[in-house]
Amino acid sequence: MTSSVSSLGAAIPTLSSALRGFGTQAATAAANIANVDSTGYKALRANTISTEPGMRAVVEPTARGGDPGRQLVDLTTASDSYRAAAQAMGSIARTEKRALDLIG
Repeated sequence: MTSSVSSLGAAIPTLSSALRGFGTQAATAAANIANVDSTGYKALRANTISTEPGMRAVVEPTARGGDPGRQLVDLTTASDSYRAAAQAMGSIARTEKRALDLIG
């Protein structure tokens, strides 16, 4: 018998990959912001690709340069996405705990 608790747990690998990917995106944007005035620094971009399960971020040079406004948007987007994935992971953990408490 498959329980709903184990079904909830199936989302954890996907959310884990999302946390890693969004963390990479945030770190890349932060590095670009920190190094925008550094001589010889080449801006990078963390592009996400779908994987099974979830996603991952691939860091590559970008032709757009280190536009601080764009980097701030990228950092904010990655941060918000990371927070949402972390909240979903927390919700699953709380739901599983509650289900197990009810089962006894």
